[in-house]
Amino acid sequence: MTETTYTLSPWSLADLFAFKDSPELQAALQGLETLVAGFETWRAELNPRISTASFMEVVRHLEHIQHVANRVYGFALLRFSADTQDQSAQSFLAQTEQLMADVQNRTLFFSLWWKDLDDTEAQRLMADTGDYRYWLQVIRQFKPHTLSEPEERSSISKTSLAPGR
Repeated sequence: MTETTYTLSPWSLADLFAFKDSPELQAALQGLETLVAGFETWRAELNPRISTASFMEVVRHLEHIQHVANRVYGFALLRFSADTQDQSAQSFLAQTEQLMADVQNRTLFFSLWWKDLDDTEAQRLMADTGDYRYWLQVIRQFKPHTLSEPEERSSISKTSLAPGR
C-alpha cells in the first residue's frame, strides 16, 4: 500500500480577486458605485405604465448590481474565513458589509415599488419575464410585511451591523 502525503495550503481566492488591493477589486468597487448610481436614475421611470422592455432593463440592471456585489462580498467573507484573526480581513469585511447595506438601501425603492404595484399591472409586466418571474412573484409575497422606505432602510442598516454578521 502506498502512503500519500497531503500538504495543506491556503485558499486561493484568485477566481474572485487576486488580493484585497488588486486593481480588479478596486475596479469592481468603482463599477458597483457606477451601477448603483445608474440604477437610481430608474426611480423616476417606475410607474404602473412602464413598458415591458424598460421594466426588463431595470430588472437586468439590478441583477448585474447583485452579481458584482455578491462577488465582492464573497471575497471579503472568504478572506475573513481563511483567517478570522487577521485584522485587515476583519476590517475589510466590516467595510464590505457596510457597502452592501448601502447598496441595499439605495436599490430598495425597486422592491417597494414592485410590491406596491397593482396586481393587474404586475401580471402584465411579469408576462414576459422568463426566468425572473419566480423571483418577482416571491418579492410580491412579502407585500403584507413591508414597511415604509425609511423603516425598511433602518432595518437593513441594523441587520448589517448586527454582531456576528
